[in-house]
Amino acid sequence: MEPDDFRNIMDNELELEKCAYGSRPPFIDGASAWRLSEEFNSVNIFHHSIDCADFQAMKDFFDTDSMYHYHSAIVLGSGAKGKISGYSQDTRVLSVSLILRHICFQLNYDKAIHLSSENNEDQTAELALAPKVKGNAHSDHEHDPDFINTQAITARVLVLGLAYPQINDAMAELFLDGTDNTEGDPEILLEEAPHYGLVGKKVPFGLVQNIVNYKEKGYAITIGISSVAKGLLLAPAPSDTHEYVSGDRLVVFKRKF
Repeated sequence: MEPDDFRNIMDNELELEKCAYGSRPPFIDGASAWRLSEEFNSVNIFHHSIDCADFQAMKDFFDTDSMYHYHSAIVLGSGAKGKISGYSQDTRVLSVSLILRHICFQLNYDKAIHLSSENNEDQTAELALAPKVKGNAHSDHEHDPDFINTQAITARVLVLGLAYPQINDAMAELFLDGTDNTEGDPEILLEEAPHYGLVGKKVPFGLVQNIVNYKEKGYAITIGISSVAKGLLLAPAPSDTHEYVSGDRLVVFKRKF
């Protein structure tokens, strides 16, 4: 995405607060920056355009003071110049992961970057090498890459659709871009527990489903909990109780109008 297009989205559509120049890292010289609201711990967003398959450009971008070292990277195989084959997308992902691995090693990163991506072919996840750090002393900080297996998701949707034809319309709304918005398009959201008044309360999951459905006027249902202490809990039994704390979130299917 070109800088002007990204700036238009942040300024006009999301209406985010511009970040003061003094709070920008020195390597983002003159770039646009925005600050998220306090509920996101005042996270700053910086936008910079480079070719991530260009080794020297990537090295220059990652060569920062240690206080600005990155800890996560999302690598996409798609390109801005048009549609490319799944094989080519996976080749790009593997190339970028190797570039990141070499750069982190050369620049003496204390902690390895956590790599997230998607793969079109099963063997890509097996071949990918995650970024590493220099020296064996930090080996415990290395992460295995996290891949979203596109083909596996497609296969599971197909099998579910064949086994249970009644759910085809519901699945199509989630995976296909529709043109009829009269009923609202469904989204999968992570909603904060305080939004539903749950913090500090021990509540059965069935009651939480009723609370969410009532608050969203019948246009939402929750299917799980993202717990600070227990991680992701999908499809708990209605009688299962959970004591909600600050930071807990609900996995919600919601129609937005």
